[in-house]
Amino acid sequence: MMTLNRMLTKALTPAKHMLAVHALLLLFTLPLSAQTLTPPQDPTQSITYWKPHAIAAEHDAAVALIQQVFSVLLRTWDGSRVAPDLYVVQSSGGPWAASLADGNILLSRSAIDVCLSFGKQKAQHLLAFILSHELAHQRADDLWHHKFLRLAGSQAPQVQQKILNSLTIDADDINDLEQREAQADHTGLLIMASVGYDPFQIVDQKDFFTTWVENIWNISCGAQKHAAGVNSACIKAQSRALRARAQLVTVATQATLFELGVHAYVAGHYPKARQYFSAFGKDYPSRAVYLNLGLTYLRQALDIQDELLSLDNSAINFYYPLLLDGDVFYTPGNQGTKVTKRGDLRGAIQQLRNQRHQYVESAISHFEKAIRLEPAHRNSYLLLAMSYLLDENTFMIRGIIQGQYIPKFGDDGGTALLLAMTMAREGKQEAAVTHFNNAIRNTIGTPNNSTFADDVLAYSLTHNLAAILKHMGNPTGAETAWKKLAQQAKSNGDGLLFQVVLDKMGTTKPGTNDPYPANVANYQLGQQYTRPENQAIVSDDLWLEGTRYQVLRIEQNIKLIINNKDRIISATQIANPLIKKPANRSTNNAIPTSTTGNVANTINQDIQIDDAADRPIKRFGLPSRRIHLMSGDYLAYDHLGIAFHTLNGRIAGWFLYDPV
Repeated sequence: MMTLNRMLTKALTPAKHMLAVHALLLLFTLPLSAQTLTPPQDPTQSITYWKPHAIAAEHDAAVALIQQVFSVLLRTWDGSRVAPDLYVVQSSGGPWAASLADGNILLSRSAIDVCLSFGKQKAQHLLAFILSHELAHQRADDLWHHKFLRLAGSQAPQVQQKILNSLTIDADDINDLEQREAQADHTGLLIMASVGYDPFQIVDQKDFFTTWVENIWNISCGAQKHAAGVNSACIKAQSRALRARAQLVTVATQATLFELGVHAYVAGHYPKARQYFSAFGKDYPSRAVYLNLGLTYLRQALDIQDELLSLDNSAINFYYPLLLDGDVFYTPGNQGTKVTKRGDLRGAIQQLRNQRHQYVESAISHFEKAIRLEPAHRNSYLLLAMSYLLDENTFMIRGIIQGQYIPKFGDDGGTALLLAMTMAREGKQEAAVTHFNNAIRNTIGTPNNSTFADDVLAYSLTHNLAAILKHMGNPTGAETAWKKLAQQAKSNGDGLLFQVVLDKMGTTKPGTNDPYPANVANYQLGQQYTRPENQAIVSDDLWLEGTRYQVLRIEQNIKLIINNKDRIISATQIANPLIKKPANRSTNNAIPTSTTGNVANTINQDIQIDDAADRPIKRFGLPSRRIHLMSGDYLAYDHLGIAFHTLNGRIAGWFLYDPV
């Protein structure tokens, strides 16, 4: 929350003053109309003051958890400013969160405890909102007052005194702060939704705001008598909760459109994904919307590229790092063009090239809009370069990478990958092999500085090196490249990457093809929804192009979306059912026979939220696709119609979809 710590005079005692000012989501009305700002020589606005009191993640599991959540949220930080760091410190006065003038974020250890009191799984969503709120302030530069006073402090004493004496905090300032807080709530909710956290976890917990205040003051707001200041705090907490719920439910419900777009993209329903992203973008236009729209076109262009490769084996089978593809059950959306004569073959290839070019042009248009909106976003340039690479326009690729990206952001693993692919497209295959080998030595096994995840980059470099070597008539070299990556993945404990590499080497057993009707807590897609008796359900309306849908949240953190005919079109679960894990859990790939014969029972018994990310692979075999997005990784099983969402190497939830 935007802080005024030590900028206010002694309206409260120092301890209570700090807590009141820093209390997340609450703006206490302080008697400030006639108060002046204190001088800016405040050591607490620098992280140097707080570092000695910070708790290391390796010494506290709860601190490690919040740092993991923060690292996920920072995927949205693509501004020109350096990303903030998060520091957790002990506090005897209750929970608080603060943004410092130097651009860092502070959180009290007790703030984590308040969130954990709701359960570990829910706590991650609550903590994501707290930190998103702070990041929203940082991104909006809401700390202007600190920066101004620090600048004033560097002036001559007489100038400094003249500046400070002229400043007061009046009712307009308070109103401005309240508006900034409301905007930070709004933006924070969108930030957390864009990286896979559920905004409904905030608005459904109606007393989260009050719980926060009760922990600050160590009282119960339900008690009859309190000091005037405490009563005021409780009243404002409850009032803020009501106002925030009215605002945030609207935002959270619309954010569901973004989530539906992600689900449709994972399922391979690219036109439908565009429909959802476009609807979301009409209310919340952003760089992320344009990037996602561009990705839907680029993915369709890549599906056509797969068809072209099946018709013309003289081309190099490059891998584009949009997703890690298990390729066990996956086939392109367009199921091949049958040709029998050479003339028919040439015509089919040209037709597919034309279709690919049309999709690439649409992708390029959206990526360029994203760059114009936010020129400091690195991945936009890489996606734009990949689009031109797919269109075989090497001149534009070099212009983007060497003329724009590297001067702005420097060399990294992503530029090494794309430049090596460009060399091969230009016919410089020996140089490309050398470039790939150098990139692998420099990046695999060490943290890379690119926007690609380490495993995605490692897979992409190895796949494309092996493809060139195979194209050059050196299958032994290609096999050696895959073996090295398999050894690296195994030593790093990356079970998913290891299994995918083994599959590419032809040494894994295929997953089961047995069809089971996937469901979430016995809800299935297309099923007529009937409200069960004696079950707490929260419902909100969602409008899409004039049609009303309903977002239903029921116990066990299950979310259903039903259409205007009461048919279920989406089913998601982000927390474990309220059942105990079995003592012995199967680790083979066969699906055991169940009394009801469905995947949901198998999941409830054998895969749990917070399990290791490769657990579905051990259970169901390799996925049809692995999609790497800003919101995390998704393991999609087309034959089951279910996708698992993973964050930070753990299972974060699952949802149902209709395979293409």
